Amino acid sequence: MCEHNNQSHQDSKPIHHSSPDTFFSGQNMVAIYTVLSILVKMKNSLGLEATLEYIDKYLSTIEKHNPKIKHAASLAIKLISVEKIYNEAVHCEKK
Repeated sequence: MCEHNNQSHQDSKPIHHSSPDTFFSGQNMVAIYTVLSILVKMKNSLGLEATLEYIDKYLSTIEKHNPKIKHAASLAIKLISVEKIYNEAVHCEKK
């Protein structure tokens, strides 16, 4: 992850956290990295379509069992520009 990516995420002011670095704490980064690694392995083994179906189903299941997570994530997502974080990640990789 690029150093400047942390700043752009900090600017989005995560909700319900005492510190902007909470999202990027060691435990969170291990969880995020693990989930992304699983998705990459699934994509490589089963293809992109199966991976997207899995993501949709998994999110639906989580939302059904814990609507508070869906609400909190929806609030956080409103503060994030997916185009911006995508472009930062892609341009970072090429450097």
